[in-house]
Amino acid sequence: MSRVRIYQNPLDSSDSVLHIRTDNVLNVFKEVKMKCPQARIFLRPACLQNDVTPTNHVDAAALQILAKNQEFDIVCHAGDPMTIVAVASAVLSVGMAVWTYLNMPETPEGINGSANNELSKRANRERYKGRVPDIFGKVKSIPDLIAAPVLYYRADGIEIEECLMCVGRGEYEISDIKDGDTFGATIDGFASSVYAPGQSLTGTPQVQIGTAFTEAPLIGKKSSAVTGQTLEPWSNPVFDTAVEGTMYPQYPNRLYLVGGGLDAKFTVGEQVIIDAEPLLSKDAVLSGIANIEMTGVLTVASSADIADVENFKTIQINTLLVSDTENGIIDLAGQYAVQSIVKSGAFIYEVTLSDFASVNPNWLRLTEDNNAAISSLLADNAESINISGFYNAVTAVTSNYIELEIAPAVQAEWNKLEDKNISEAVIELSKPTDNWLGWFYIDYDDIDKLIFNFYYPKGMYSVGSNGKNYQYNAVFAVDYQELDSNGAPTGQIFESHYQEWELRTYGFGMSKIFDLPARFLNGVRVRVRKGGDVWVASKTTRVNDLKLKSVYACSKLDKLVYDKVTLVRSLTVATDGALSVKERQWNCIAARKVYTYKTGGQSLQKVATSNFADIICAIHTDELIGRRSVETLDVVGLYAVSDQISQYFGTDKATEFNYTFDKWNTSYEESLALVAGCVGANARRDSGKFHVQFECENISSAILFNHRNKQPGSETRSERFGMERDYDGVEVTWIDPDNSWSESVIKLPDDQISNPKKVELKGVTNRLQAHFITHRAWNKIRFQRETVQFSAYGEAELVTVADRIAVTDDTQPMLVSSGDVVAWLGQNITVSQPAVLEQGEQYVIHLQLSNRRVETMRVTQGNSEFELVLERLPFMPLVVGFECAKYSITLEQEKDSEAFLISEISGSGQSEAQITAINYDNRYYRNDNDYLKNVIDEQGNEIALFDVTYDFTDKRVISLDDNFQFSRSSAATYFNSEGILSDAGIDVPRFDHEYVDGKWLRKGLLIEESSTNTILNSASASGTPYSGSSVVKAHGVEIPEFGVGEGVQYDCTGGMHTIKLIIAPSGSIAANQFAYFSAIIKNVGVEQARLGAQTDSSASAQFLPFQAKQYGFFDNYGASHAGQIIFYASAVNRNISAIIAYPQREVGKTYRSSFIKTGTLAVTRAVDDLKWSRNNGEFTGVVFRKYIRQDTGELIVDHSVYKKSNVQIRHISAGVWLQKLRLINRLLSDEEINEIKTRI
Repeated sequence: MSRVRIYQNPLDSSDSVLHIRTDNVLNVFKEVKMKCPQARIFLRPACLQNDVTPTNHVDAAALQILAKNQEFDIVCHAGDPMTIVAVASAVLSVGMAVWTYLNMPETPEGINGSANNELSKRANRERYKGRVPDIFGKVKSIPDLIAAPVLYYRADGIEIEECLMCVGRGEYEISDIKDGDTFGATIDGFASSVYAPGQSLTGTPQVQIGTAFTEAPLIGKKSSAVTGQTLEPWSNPVFDTAVEGTMYPQYPNRLYLVGGGLDAKFTVGEQVIIDAEPLLSKDAVLSGIANIEMTGVLTVASSADIADVENFKTIQINTLLVSDTENGIIDLAGQYAVQSIVKSGAFIYEVTLSDFASVNPNWLRLTEDNNAAISSLLADNAESINISGFYNAVTAVTSNYIELEIAPAVQAEWNKLEDKNISEAVIELSKPTDNWLGWFYIDYDDIDKLIFNFYYPKGMYSVGSNGKNYQYNAVFAVDYQELDSNGAPTGQIFESHYQEWELRTYGFGMSKIFDLPARFLNGVRVRVRKGGDVWVASKTTRVNDLKLKSVYACSKLDKLVYDKVTLVRSLTVATDGALSVKERQWNCIAARKVYTYKTGGQSLQKVATSNFADIICAIHTDELIGRRSVETLDVVGLYAVSDQISQYFGTDKATEFNYTFDKWNTSYEESLALVAGCVGANARRDSGKFHVQFECENISSAILFNHRNKQPGSETRSERFGMERDYDGVEVTWIDPDNSWSESVIKLPDDQISNPKKVELKGVTNRLQAHFITHRAWNKIRFQRETVQFSAYGEAELVTVADRIAVTDDTQPMLVSSGDVVAWLGQNITVSQPAVLEQGEQYVIHLQLSNRRVETMRVTQGNSEFELVLERLPFMPLVVGFECAKYSITLEQEKDSEAFLISEISGSGQSEAQITAINYDNRYYRNDNDYLKNVIDEQGNEIALFDVTYDFTDKRVISLDDNFQFSRSSAATYFNSEGILSDAGIDVPRFDHEYVDGKWLRKGLLIEESSTNTILNSASASGTPYSGSSVVKAHGVEIPEFGVGEGVQYDCTGGMHTIKLIIAPSGSIAANQFAYFSAIIKNVGVEQARLGAQTDSSASAQFLPFQAKQYGFFDNYGASHAGQIIFYASAVNRNISAIIAYPQREVGKTYRSSFIKTGTLAVTRAVDDLKWSRNNGEFTGVVFRKYIRQDTGELIVDHSVYKKSNVQIRHISAGVWLQKLRLINRLLSDEEINEIKTRI
């Protein structure tokens, strides 16, 4: 789209300036001019020299050309020249804000592109103010976050992240949902739902994995100030008897220190925290075998006699593993309150626990009472004195003692000290600190819920003096308070206190979630602090470090249905033990569903497609991109081009486009150009309709430019003898779905290039398509030799980038002729410039037709130098008079010298365009048919050249290699290298031989049709099927040249001149049964006999030569008869003699096949079946065969083209001797095929 500034009054800098973007500058100017007749339009900056106001249709066309890459100023009141001159300074005085706006970067700072298009750091993230992804085709989708994800911990300490994300505008076919590289369905706890446009976020989704989402999504804001800070202890240690001396308490409120020194540590009024082991009564170990009742009663048989056992109020069970018959091993360890302990016998203790299931839910898994070994510690004795606690003030201080203000909570414990003489105690003294973490303020509206996430990096446990691990505790508090509209605290401070007990020696987290009593409308502030640990005696190590990981202020999403986008809700398990979630990469394969217009009208349903024609239709009619009706698109032509591209390259993959549009300022025209460019086409608009034109090898030019439609003196030409910018190759990047949708690179001519031209293919996701585009780019570098640049007039509007044009060379004197056609009649034309065609030379004329295409044909001289005679009539009428047809004449051998390919076109002035073009060369497209020719496979990988020749006349070939599959379901005969008729078993190929010049030579691989010999006992040397009168039979006669050792010689006696050999009984052959009789026969008598069938006369019979020959004739007698062969002498009383062998009668045949041996029954020889395949795969390429036909004896060389199929090499309408076979896994041109056939 072009940018236009419209000025009401350019001389008033305070007046408003309207900024618009449009793809039709001319229409905008016309609308302004209707309201302001004095309006004029300028190229920026507005000045007299940049005035492009159109005054006719040619100027209007030129303005449209300029609009492709220029920006404009429209001045509403610019009637007089002084106003026009003043505009330049007025524009600059409009204000710096206008200049900054117009020259700002295309993408606003801070807005990232979609992660779909990223090559690294691909993660789900927020793209504030970014364009909602427009996916077309199929891509790996990494959806954008609609709101910040919300994290919390499950009860087991595993971190969970809930996200609400957007795949993109429109509907999609979703598959392969993953977290990173792992399929979501295989991840424990993973849940995800995809919602098509119009589906409720709490309803039934399009796709669901894991648990369903039944509540509205949580959206919220995370406090940026909370970054995993550690909660400080609630007190600072001051005194520890373990290292600093002996201390003991004394009734009513004193603590004594032996040796003094307390006045150096305390002052009156300070607060003190005492952590002390219980006095006078120690904890007791209780171990042995316990009977465990499901009601929480433990009966322990122990060897220890524990006094006053009933006074213990707590039991710390360290080991109690129960083997349950249904649930296996159950761990019942924990710290329990004791309801009662009863001691009996020697020594049996019955311990009744309080609230045991809430301490350890494993109690609920017990299905029966059981027995197990127990190790435990009895604590919290009622007779002991526990003075631990918080003391609000020190009331007196001396060196030897301090006096404390006794809190009511511990007064009863101090009262127990009366009349007690305590001389030593284990005591730790500390002073409380202000350890609040916060306040932290969160500015967020309408808060329903607060989530506090805590983390224990080292776990929570204690180590006893025996070296075992025990539960430990953490005490902490959470406060929160509402904020008013000014951000000031208001209302009640809500306080919550927690005491958590755990035995975990590894890091874990926990969450505290607060549902607010009423919505906080303007925000909240929060703080947390750690309290004093609950004292646990006899511990050498206590671990409970605590961090505040994050705080979220949340509310539930009110809007649950979105009509135009596809949304995702996910629940993902985060990294266990980390302070922050792992890099988030929820992803899937998303294929955009759009309407298709393949049949001419809109489809009933949207379909997932990557076809560029479907995508252009969708972009064109999209309410936010094209905003046009489908009637302004050449739909039929668009799909015709799609079919053309598919057929041209031989694969539908060449028509694919898969990309995510994510830039806010990508125009409709830019989108179309990107889509079309991926398939080797150009988008253009003619006669108000958009269409695409496929760039491929083209024999004609779109338009002819000569001195009549070029600006005089504007043409420059340059020739290059090396590569453009010294490029030594091309480096093309594209996205490979087979490599995790990451970037792949193709380098040509090889990987060793050091200065390549780099090309990024957006929208290409298959190697085939990348291969075609890469080779085109490289070929245009290799074969580009000449560049022409010139300014053209209004006709330049009719062409665009990648069009083939004809350009006469006007940089030097006219070599032949170029100009306008001023008159046309039939094959005679009159031209504007003299044309003198020399005798003996062949010339061609390039004629611009009425549709602006250029036609080329031969031309000869007419009656004058201005008159020419065309070879034939033009395909379309020539325009003469106004806007005459252009022409140029070249020598025939230079007919393509004027062909160029447009590489750049831009507006250069009123009604003018600057055109840059490179020489046209068919070799630019030489690799376009690599897939069709089997140079590359379906994945775009290069196929190694395979060119193999099999010579079956070579006697060294005695078997077929593993690439052949040969079968024949019967035995068959052939002549071996010694001339002996041999038998080949089932599925055994036959390398047949023939007798030539006294030698038996290999004839080839015999491949035949099925046939049946109906002559019985055809191979028998005695008891032959032959019979006749006045003959003498001699068996076992040889005919060496036919490998016959079992021939039968017949001699005529008694002056007979006819021998009838009956080979089938009378009447056994049906009437009108077509058959072929054949045999090996040699005339051995003095008289040259004739040979015929029962229906032949002696005159029509054929002469038998004196050398052996294979004879045959047809039998198609009208009545049933006996099969017989008749020998005729030339006259009566002439004796004749002949040898006959291997007689054969084949019904339905027209020639003799190989001999079929029979016995008492007819025998059928099965068909020979020969196939070839490499590695049992499909073959694409050309197969050449050299063979001799069995029926005619003709030597033939032919070829067959195979495409992705096994090679079937069978008989060719008759049996053959296959002599040579050559297979090339490439599809070859006719010239290449003919050349190979001449050499095979």
